[in-house]
Amino acid sequence: MDIDILEIDQAKRVFQVHGADRRGQALHSSKVLRAELLSSTRAAPSSAASCWC
Repeated sequence: MDIDILEIDQAKRVFQVHGADRRGQALHSSKVLRAELLSSTRAAPSSAASCWC
C-alpha cells in the first residue's frame, strides 16, 4: 500500500514521521534527524499529491 497521509511532528533535532493510508491505518513510523528529513520523505512511497495544510 502507498502512504497517502504523511504527518511530521517537529522538535529541535529530531522529527517523528508517521505515514498512513487513506483509511488511517499506520504504515510507517520513524524518528528522523533534521538533516535527513528531506531525503527520508523523498524515499517514502506515495500515491497522492502533497497538501501542506
